[in-house]
Amino acid sequence: MPYKTFIVLSEKQIRTIFLTHYPNLEIKSINEFSQSFINPVFLIKTSASQEYILKINNPHWPNKQRREIAAMDIAREKTSVPIPKVLASSFDKDIIPYDYMIQEKLPGRELREAIKSPDFTEQNFLTIIEQLGIYLGELHSIHFDFFGDFVTDCLNNGKVSSSSQSSFWNNRFDSWRSCFRAFCYDNLNWVDITSFPQYRKQLREKIEFFSEKIAYTDSACFTHSDIQPSNILVQGDQITGLIDFEWSYAGSANFDYTLVLAGLYFSSFPSVEQSQLMSTLSPQSNNLQKDIFNKGYQKSCRSKITEETVDLMDFIWLLYMVGSWDWAKKSSSSEEILGLEKSVHKLFKKFAD
Repeated sequence: MPYKTFIVLSEKQIRTIFLTHYPNLEIKSINEFSQSFINPVFLIKTSASQEYILKINNPHWPNKQRREIAAMDIAREKTSVPIPKVLASSFDKDIIPYDYMIQEKLPGRELREAIKSPDFTEQNFLTIIEQLGIYLGELHSIHFDFFGDFVTDCLNNGKVSSSSQSSFWNNRFDSWRSCFRAFCYDNLNWVDITSFPQYRKQLREKIEFFSEKIAYTDSACFTHSDIQPSNILVQGDQITGLIDFEWSYAGSANFDYTLVLAGLYFSSFPSVEQSQLMSTLSPQSNNLQKDIFNKGYQKSCRSKITEETVDLMDFIWLLYMVGSWDWAKKSSSSEEILGLEKSVHKLFKKFAD
């Protein structure tokens, strides 16, 4: 079972990991980030007031952490995006039966938490949105001559696939259309291949439909794929870090750009409700934020963006929810599960023939 709570680590193991790399430091405290959805993540503080992030790789995706480290290295080398440095990592499984890495702790707090502060203003938000556009444009200015996984040592002999249902990770694709199709199937079967069996045939048919309707992309760029308020660190009106590059790949700027806007709108996964971020803004700021985001984007990337349709974004969200249903149930109360199930049914009806 890949759910993160089945990855059990003792405090002694965590201490052993950290002190293996930093034997001269004294650990003051260890705290787990409870909101982390996939991987166990710990904040380690030392007696010297230093802070470190220990991230344990979920073995359901054995190469995910290698990919994240490679993605961060690429982005740090080619952009000005604030990205945490990886200070240590291990894939030997000699201390624990999981891969892990230790990162520097960047200053700031998650945007989803910052917006709850009484001193966080709408002008703070709009300034952050423009910076976010600039950083996304820088990432999209990194180009590749293939689509899909750009971590070559994770690839299955580096084969290029055009199959509609090829495994998404560890593969490269000859077109954005075939890459997108595999991306959709991957999300439909993310960790749960049995939930909502009455819907799966039609969802597969809709994957084929949307694969033909997506905006054409002739060249691949660096896509973060998971920029949302939980992965944006801020102080005041400044972005101090973008984190969680574990789902990065060579993909479409159009799709990634639209995913960022969708990530700002939705609440924390797997909810389909409007986020607190959007609901607390005035109508004027809500109207301005897309223009300001694009203004920032155009400062660093001159490529013209064709936004994907709202229907496509809703469909991707539906695939996420169906494909992670087993996990959604484990991380939600009985009342929340009933609400999420109603949301799945409501979203599906939108796409039903």
